[in-house]
Amino acid sequence: MTTRRRWKPRWSEPCPCASGKKFKDCCWPRLPDFDIGKAYTAAMKNRHLDRALLATRADVTQYTIWHKTNTAPALAAGAVGLRLLRIDVNALNAYVGHLSWLYFRLGLWEEWPAVLDRLRNNIQHQLWYRKIVYHKAFYHVGPGGDREKARQELAKAGPITKNEEDVELLRLYVDLQSDDLPFAARIEMLDRILELDDDRETVLQYQGAKAVQYFMIGDAQTAEQQLNDVISMVQLTTADQPLKGYEKHIYCRLCSYWEVLGVTSRY
Repeated sequence: MTTRRRWKPRWSEPCPCASGKKFKDCCWPRLPDFDIGKAYTAAMKNRHLDRALLATRADVTQYTIWHKTNTAPALAAGAVGLRLLRIDVNALNAYVGHLSWLYFRLGLWEEWPAVLDRLRNNIQHQLWYRKIVYHKAFYHVGPGGDREKARQELAKAGPITKNEEDVELLRLYVDLQSDDLPFAARIEMLDRILELDDDRETVLQYQGAKAVQYFMIGDAQTAEQQLNDVISMVQLTTADQPLKGYEKHIYCRLCSYWEVLGVTSRY
């Protein structure tokens, strides 16, 4: 039986975490191995954001090493399919999401596009390249951003259709392009998001958005039914799972639409 060779960056090569430093001067002494994520969680619990940044960089490097040691050679040999690749893409993307938040909170946001460019080759596949496109487009959506630049970046992901499988790209596409789409296409995109993600916050936001779309074209009956379904779902779940943060905000907005529709007796 052959032993798979463990991939590891050379000492003098750029670190896979995309800090811009050499591997020997960056993540090498902090690699978490199977304790991946633990140092980040501890640092966040104690609100040590600088430590959390170092830990997250090490997590990105660790997962990249695992991917290049295991999944990448197996894919090249045709031994595994896209399912395993998607696991790696989604897992590494979660760590990059932590990285993005920390760069923003630590005042490093202007460096983020260059970091994303360096992260591009951590997984050499179109699925990962599209994740990088998502993050680069999202960079332009925030406060002081440029939505036209965000649209230009998002276009680099290629066509986004009702069959899209990347829910993050789909959400951003709806946010940026919805006003330019025909009504039927908007509803198809919203339905696809709900198909891919049944988290309560997602249902609140996007089924609520469907209700608004129907209301805007004058179909009050369908709008009322959409609102009825989503508000009933909330009422059935809040005993075990109280509304939190952004969910409360969305729910209040939906209730205001009930009032506009004249269905005030429900409350």
